[in-house]
Amino acid sequence: MINIIRSRTVSVLAFVFATLAVLLYQVPILNRALKAVAEEMADSGQDDASKASNVYGFKVKDIDGNEVNMEKYRGKVLIIVNTATNCGLTKNNIKELNELYEKFKERQFQILGFPSNSFNQELSCETDIKEFVKKNNIEWDYFSKVAVNGDNTEPLFRYLKAATAGFFGKFIKWNYTKFLVNKEGVVTKRYAPTDAPSKIIPDIEKLLE
Repeated sequence: MINIIRSRTVSVLAFVFATLAVLLYQVPILNRALKAVAEEMADSGQDDASKASNVYGFKVKDIDGNEVNMEKYRGKVLIIVNTATNCGLTKNNIKELNELYEKFKERQFQILGFPSNSFNQELSCETDIKEFVKKNNIEWDYFSKVAVNGDNTEPLFRYLKAATAGFFGKFIKWNYTKFLVNKEGVVTKRYAPTDAPSKIIPDIEKLLE
């Protein structure tokens, strides 16, 4: 009888410790999400970026620090994505984004990559980011580092987020969130970080028709 009680006690304790381990693992993720929500509430309404009707009124800086007017992409289907060199999603996303670019580059299509340290996974300086672009044979357009959440969010991303806000809010949850923009410069759909770029192919095809 004593052995049975001991066995059950050990099982209960094992379950308790396992549950605590899972909860402790989730705490940093939950904290990041809560922080992002708080930041989005704090910075809402700071400017008119979220009220824009398309991407063409924005200016961004390329990887060399040169100003780029988004007007240059008028008439093209775009994928705009926040990247990070040290993210676990980087390898597969970069590979498939390269494949997408090769597939559609002759058909009024472009990919715009914006490195971001909003999730503490883009610690590289601009020089190292350029080396990353070269090493991974990235031919699509790459830009300077930006913030995608919080008070210093890049205005372009304010618009993208506001236009695709979902049930859990407009904040970006992680690296490699992808936005699909039509030929009129209007964002039409948002894809999760874990959505493979290849999943976007049917939607790109429709916009290119």
